[in-house]
Amino acid sequence: PERGLPTPNLRRLEIYDCENLKSLPDHMQSLKSLQHLQIHGCLSLESFSQGGLAPHLTSLWIQDCFSLKPPITEWGLHGLTSLRHLGITGGCPPDLSSFPDECLLPTTLTSLGIQRFMHLESLSTGLQNLTSLEHLWISECPKLRSLPKMLLPALSSLDI
Repeated sequence: PERGLPTPNLRRLEIYDCENLKSLPDHMQSLKSLQHLQIHGCLSLESFSQGGLAPHLTSLWIQDCFSLKPPITEWGLHGLTSLRHLGITGGCPPDLSSFPDECLLPTTLTSLGIQRFMHLESLSTGLQNLTSLEHLWISECPKLRSLPKMLLPALSSLDI
């Protein structure tokens, strides 16, 4: 909807297999109660909503949304200061070979999952800013060759 979702108490939103969806609804930032957002199999999704994502998200899972155009650094994730859990499956974009050094993920992340980035070769030192990260999960990244030399201080679980 052009005017957003008139659901101020919505806490969880899951969007599955909307193959023709090109953008999330505008004004998602007005969803002050939204904590969990999961987007799966939206093959035509090119961008998040104008104005950004809901500000109080604690978990965000994006799976198989291959058409997301802006790089991860332009998703506005750094502004999600409540975000604790982030999972990205299917490479967004699929040809990404490295997380850029300037990767601006929120420092509040406690878990990060990366799966099926078929061309990902390295994780950059930009991840060192994630001082609260406890769990890092990397799966099905066949070209991954290196991790940052300095690991994360709070990391208690690493699954590769």
